[in-house]
Amino acid sequence: MWRWLPLLLLAAHTATHAALPSRQQIDDLLRPLGADNQFDHRKAIDWGVLPGPFYTPELGLGIGTAVVGMYRPDSSDSVSQNSTLALKGFFSSTGAFGIGFENYSFFANDQWRFFHHRQHEKYAHLLLGHRLSGRPA
Repeated sequence: MWRWLPLLLLAAHTATHAALPSRQQIDDLLRPLGADNQFDHRKAIDWGVLPGPFYTPELGLGIGTAVVGMYRPDSSDSVSQNSTLALKGFFSSTGAFGIGFENYSFFANDQWRFFHHRQHEKYAHLLLGHRLSGRPA
């Protein structure tokens, strides 16, 4: 039995590695969502979408996404960094959800900055005193 263990481990590792997508496959999947790693200054706002699953012991399995836009308030300003606008949200299997908004704007050759952040989250299992599955929190 033990003499087959290295061969079984090698086979399991190979099968697991073959099932995972390559970095290029993931890049190809995300490119239409705006993940081309380039900022197009000709657009008023250059949008990108970042989706993704998550798991935490407190929130369970969930999905989150962020819609991020990059822009330049003044196209002739070459000193200020690009400004960003982000809308984000998540929902989890425990009933928890959250939404958020962020804006980081840079003006007048980086002499003026405006940062705004707003977030709302609700965790049902903490408010109700139990998880949606009926188990105590």
